[in-house]
Amino acid sequence: SFNSKIGSNKVVTCYSNIGASYSALGRYDNAIQNLLEAVKLIKKDININLRSVGIVYNDLAGTYQNVGDIKKAKYYYKYALDVLDKNKKDLKKECSIPILVNMGDLYINENNFNKAKLALDKAYKLAQLNKKKSYLSHIQYLRGFLGIEMNDFENSELCLNEALDLAKSIENKVVELECYFYFAKLYFKKRIFKKAISYLYTGLENGGDSVGEEYMKKCY
Repeated sequence: SFNSKIGSNKVVTCYSNIGASYSALGRYDNAIQNLLEAVKLIKKDININLRSVGIVYNDLAGTYQNVGDIKKAKYYYKYALDVLDKNKKDLKKECSIPILVNMGDLYINENNFNKAKLALDKAYKLAQLNKKKSYLSHIQYLRGFLGIEMNDFENSELCLNEALDLAKSIENKVVELECYFYFAKLYFKKRIFKKAISYLYTGLENGGDSVGEEYMKKCY
């Protein structure tokens, strides 16, 4: 019925919020317990809205990633995408973006840059389609980092320029600082030391002392 449909959505959201809160506190066992309760409801009720489905599976995978259970993290990221892909609603495209970004980040941490690139390239296309500036800035700085690691310097420069412009437009200081330091790393690898040092100082002037020290040593 209509009432049961609304009820199920609210209960899933409640479990999801409790799980996210526990995760933020570092109480990952409690987070997983509540998120798995949400998963049970999702599997029982096909009317659960897609946004809730995406959030629950993404949070569950991310929590497993935080505790080092990478196998389960990958399983739930991929399962989430499979569930969303089977649904024909356009909303699935938006719901898939954070999942793909987190998958990309996971693969970066494993130094599996080819798989990271596939996930982030797809996330970028969906974020462009949905005009999500916050996602685009984050995705582009990660793609810029990948370009550095994969020696694709031209593409890295393009991605970092877009990421920096977007970060400034939405006042995302975290991504802005990351861009300055990745630009420094990029130009260091290209042996353009004057530009590398210039970006380092820009980052340091904007409050990134602790992150910048590592790159400062490399440039000198």
